[in-house]
Amino acid sequence: MKKMRLVALIWYSDTLTIRYNPKKVTKGEVMMKWN
Repeated sequence: MKKMRLVALIWYSDTLTIRYNPKKVTKGEVMMKWN
């Protein structure tokens, strides 16, 4: 449960980074492409 929550927080922060800084490729963006 804790691990999933941590991953969710990382993914959420990465999606915000993509939204405000599209040039920066993050883990969240890579995850979305793979999924």
